[in-house]
Order: sequence, then C-alpha cells, then structure tokens
Amino acid sequence: MKTDSKCSDWKIEYDKFILDGNSIQAKSIKENNINRSFFKYRCFDDNGYWLDWINGKVFLNSPSKFNDPFDCLISTTAETKLLILRDVARECLEEYVKLSKIDKKRLEITDNVLEAICIILEQHGEKINRKHINNSLSVESMEKREQSLFKNIFNIACFSEVNDSILMWSHYTNHHQGICIEYDFSKRSRIIEHFYPVTYSDKRFVLQPCHYKKRICSMPIVLCKAKEWAYEHEWRYVNIVDSDLNPPSDNSIDLSDKDSIKAIYIGVDAKKHNSDSVEKLLKITRKRNIPLYEMRFDAHEYKLNPHRIH
Repeated sequence: MKTDSKCSDWKIEYDKFILDGNSIQAKSIKENNINRSFFKYRCFDDNGYWLDWINGKVFLNSPSKFNDPFDCLISTTAETKLLILRDVARECLEEYVKLSKIDKKRLEITDNVLEAICIILEQHGEKINRKHINNSLSVESMEKREQSLFKNIFNIACFSEVNDSILMWSHYTNHHQGICIEYDFSKRSRIIEHFYPVTYSDKRFVLQPCHYKKRICSMPIVLCKAKEWAYEHEWRYVNIVDSDLNPPSDNSIDLSDKDSIKAIYIGVDAKKHNSDSVEKLLKITRKRNIPLYEMRFDAHEYKLNPHRIH
C-alpha cells in the first residue's frame, strides 16, 4: 500500500514551504492532498498496552521522548540567539531584583547582554554573582535552552502512509512479531486537520526571530527530520498543548467508534512468538468485524504482501 507522495509535485512544494517556515501555505497544500487512512506499527507487550490501541486509544507524546535525538532539533540565526539570550538574562535577573519597565526595555534593545545585566544589578544595589550569570549565559546553557524551547509545546502521534515497510516492521513491532493498525479518518474531520506530512531534509529547520516570538507559528519545527528517515513516509498528528485553542487534556485521541479502525495486520513472525496475543486479536476482530490480515513474504521480491485471514 505504498504511495507516491514523497515524489509528487505537491509534496515537493509543501516541503519547500515547511523549510521556509511558511506553515500557512504548507497547511493549505496538505489539506488538498491529505490521506484518509494512516498506519500505526505496534508491538505485542506483556502489559497489554497494545489492547488500548486496538480499542481506539491513540497516545500522544512529547518530542523529548522520541527515539531520534535529532527530532525537533533546530538551527538558529544570530538574531534569534540574541532574543533567546535576552530572555535568559531577564530570567536570571529576576532571581535577584524586581525589574522595572526601564530595565526590561534595556534588555530588549541591548546587543551586549552581560553589560546590561551588570548595569541593572548595580543600579539596584545588588551584589553581582558573575559565576551564576556566566553559567546561565554560557554556550552550553544557551544551546540547551534553544533545543528545549519547543519540545514541550507539542504533543504528537506518529503514523505512516504505508503498511508494508520491512524496516518499520523490524523497528517498531519487535522484529515483525507485532501488528500494524490501519485507522480510517474519513469521518473525523476535526482530527484529520491536525495531520501533517513530515519533511525530510539534510539541513535542520532554521529558527527565525518570528518563530521564536510567536511560538504557535512554529509548526515546521516538529515536521522536519533527516533524510535517513524518509522510508517511514511519516505523517504526524500535532497538538499544541500550551495554546488556548488546544489546552492540555488526556494526551490521547479517542478513536473508539466502530468505524475508526479499518483493518489490522499481523507480522510474519507474530504467530510464532505471540500466539496467545494473536488468538486474542482474532477473537476481537471477529467480534467487531474488523478485517484481519497476515503479512507474508513475497515469493520473488524483498517485499511483504497482506493475506486476508477474515
């Protein structure tokens, strides 16, 4: 069930807008080309968490918990670094003194942040703890600040356009021993509008000052990954958790209605290693009238083919 979106004209145009930070234009393009079915690869686990997914509970995660340390890692311009530095300085100063409007304005316009800190503290008659200030404004501290800016703003669920990726069956289903769930979002317009395809690039997304000032416009940050991951054909459900429009909730999507799961596929080695779980899955899918497939090796090529069980 492969698609050609990676090579299609619309995806090339979409990727350009994402890398340029133009999320509005990118959203317009994807809305005209979005899939209605997506796949989720899962392991059978001893705690039975896989049953939550079968029952329609799709869990969201912070990017800080993803398996790729490069995920959501940004690059910054000199101007953006200065904005971040000013904010860190303000937080550092507020540990010592109550800042006046003049103090805040000084920090907003200065290019020499350390000098501005010293002036403000001296005016307030406070002893300057230069070691603390230098540590707060160190290169290492600033890099950590930059990379953690957005990772807690978003909650994300990751899906794929394909159900026959040999690598994904290996990586995400414990070596082809798990399942792949096909979700149908054709009747869930409020959910599908949160889906975005991932852009694969050699270069990290560059955080411009406008993205830092208006963090709600920073969607491209969570949609860029290294080209090595392109085989995943990934789409992400993205929720902005610190927005008034999307307040924090249960960190999950409810897809428990009977039409949300379109089909379920079991891996080529699932029966051999997880016979009890497969038997339980057979009973559930028969009862709920969900088509169940088993992935099998192609006779001539390095590929997987779904075989209908019921």
